[in-house]
Amino acid sequence: MGLGNKFLREPLLHFLLIGAALFAVYYITRDKSYSDKSKDIIVISSSDINRLAYFFEKTWRRPPNDKELRGIVDDYLEEEVLYREALRLGLD
Repeated sequence: MGLGNKFLREPLLHFLLIGAALFAVYYITRDKSYSDKSKDIIVISSSDINRLAYFFEKTWRRPPNDKELRGIVDDYLEEEVLYREALRLGLD
């Protein structure tokens, strides 16, 4: 038996080849539209809003009114959009 035949009979080689084949099948058949869209969704939770209101109150020593809170949330959203765009452009 030559070295090539011995190498082809190794279970590790079979394991690696099967793993590579499974990865290739997954990569080709995965739903790319789902993963791309999930990156574009920005979720602002109630805890985020509470945190923003808390920092406003610490700065101005009063709670924000509805208009101010909407403005704070809009500013936070704009900042998050710009941050993600900068990451996409490689400006980090």
